[in-house]
Order: sequence, then structure tokens, then C-alpha cells
Amino acid sequence: MASKEKPERTTHSSSSSILLHGCCSSLLPPAYLAITTSSSVYAQQTSVGCIPKERNALLSFRAGITSDPQNLLASWNGQDCCQWIGVKCSNSTGHVIKVDLRNKFFLDDLYGPSMDTYYLHRMRGKISSSLLALRHLKYLDLSGNHLGGVGVSMPRFLGSLRSLTYLNLSSTDFNGPVPPQLGNLSRLQYLDIDNIWNDNDNKMHSKDISWLARLRSLRFLDMSGVSLRTIGNWVQVVNMLSNLRVLRLRECQLVFPYASIARPNLTSLEKVDLKDNRYTLNPAYWFWHAGTIKHLDLTNNMIVGTLPDAVGITYFGLPKRSDTYKALHIEDKRRVVLGRERDKKWLSNSNRNLLKL
Repeated sequence: MASKEKPERTTHSSSSSILLHGCCSSLLPPAYLAITTSSSVYAQQTSVGCIPKERNALLSFRAGITSDPQNLLASWNGQDCCQWIGVKCSNSTGHVIKVDLRNKFFLDDLYGPSMDTYYLHRMRGKISSSLLALRHLKYLDLSGNHLGGVGVSMPRFLGSLRSLTYLNLSSTDFNGPVPPQLGNLSRLQYLDIDNIWNDNDNKMHSKDISWLARLRSLRFLDMSGVSLRTIGNWVQVVNMLSNLRVLRLRECQLVFPYASIARPNLTSLEKVDLKDNRYTLNPAYWFWHAGTIKHLDLTNNMIVGTLPDAVGITYFGLPKRSDTYKALHIEDKRRVVLGRERDKKWLSNSNRNLLKL
């Protein structure tokens, strides 16, 4: 793997996704919190035994794993799959509702002394279609493991796991197009397919994200690193996700629209991260409600035009709203071209713990 510049390190909870990047639990859906109340790593005791068909499906998945440095699958034997590490079953039905085999050491390896540590704890292999037998599966996290490779696309059959509310396949080294079949997951509330830290040859792209509009329950979306450079209507599609609270589209080669959204629909959006797209951004095109945003990252984008009053005055000029923004990043002052003297003065006087220049 070629050397990559490492980002600023942030603190991550061991009970959260490896790539949540500080997203607070208050932004996560109740269904997700209910599933993660118990440890997602250790086996759970159930009053009903494992369903044999589902046990066989998990064993078929295990057969597709060629390397397991953390020995997460060492417990995957015996009749009761509900006792296996990384597996959680319903106490009432015995159906498997959660599979969590994320590489919790991914960031430790990424920030190791050399890139040789990148694969130190990564599970390697393929995702077996046997998972389709887990018809009650609500939560699937395989993040930080090497499950793709050059020429290996994200499996289309994942779009048939229709009970999923949580899907995290970030940093799994898939290559090629994002399967539009993901749009069949109508119950999904959390989707993370960030591939910024995939191998250099393993990058995903999409020429059509209209399928996203069918995920009306979605609250968290991270497609960072997925090339969207040919999609001119991405703002219109995202604007249909009225329940969205977190949007992360770093390094997506975004093309910003030339017309603003007539009716912004993202009334619940609290966190927007569009870092490193390196496009020219006119604040008049902003597609979110300024009054709901708590974290905004536009680092390494060319900002040209007039800042909205909600940013220039409402948030920072009035004491009653001074604590609304938790973080605002507009890096490299030379790339910020503003239309009002008031905005220039605001940038000069802003709290540097809040505004990154």
C-alpha cells in the first residue's frame, strides 16, 4: 500500500464505529442505540437457542475468511451461534439480529509507525452470500477489514438484507461502483461506506445515486472517498433525506450546482463534512438549514461569495446563539474570498478554537 498523508487524529469510543469521527451518540437513531446497548464484541446469552439455518449461514461466512489475526471467529463452533463472539440474537426468537466483526484496531494500525502495520489486525477474505439467510439481521459492521481488492466490488446481494437498520462497510477495500441495490434497504438509518483509507487501487465510484432517495429513514450517511464527480444532481438527491442528521462526503470530487435549492428539506441536519472536495463553493448554494448545523467542515474548498447572515451574525454576533456551532472549519485563509467587509472582520476576530484557518 502506498504511503498516504494521515489526517489529524481524533478520539473514538470503542463502542462506536471505527470511523464515526467524533459523532455523538445523540445523533444516532433509537433503533441503533437499542441494538448497541449491550457490548457489540462479546457473545450474548439468549433464552432461545440458535436457529440451525442461521448457524449454517454464519459458518459459510466464516469459510470465506482466509485470515483472522484477532481470532474473532475462534469461538464460532458448537451448536449455539448466539454464544459466538460478534453475534447477537433476539432473546425472544433466537434469530440473529446483529453481526459485529469490525476491526477495532483499525485506527491504531493506521497511525502505527509504518504502513506495514495497516494489515496487522485486518480480517481478510470475502463476504459470503450465505448472509442472506439472516433475514432478521438489523446490524452489520465489518468495517476496517480487507474484504475487497482490485476488481472486487461491494456485493449487490447486500441490498437484499432488508431488515438492516445499520450497515458499516467503511475501509473494507472494495473497488468499482457502489451497488444501487443498497436503495432496497428502506429501513436503513445508518450507512457508512467511507473508502478514503482503501488501498490506492481500490476506490469506489457512483454515476447515479438516485437510489439514496429511497432511504427515507436515513440519519447518518458517510460516502467519503467515493467518487461522485459525474453526478450533477447529488444535492437534489440528498435534499430528499429529511431525517438526515450527519452528512460526510469528504474527497468525493463533488460538482456543486449552479442553482440553489428552492426548498431545503434537511431540517434535522446537524453535521456537514465536505472537506477536501476542492470545488468552488458559493455560500448561496448551501443546501442545509443554517439554524440546525452544529459542525461544518469545508476545509480545502474555494469559498467565493457572501457568507449567509446565519453564519456571519446569528451564530457569532448574538450571545444567545454563540454556542450553536461546536466546530467550523474553513482552512487556508487565502482560499476564502468574501463579499462583505463584515465577513472579513468576522474571520479575523473569530475564536480560533472554533474556526480553523
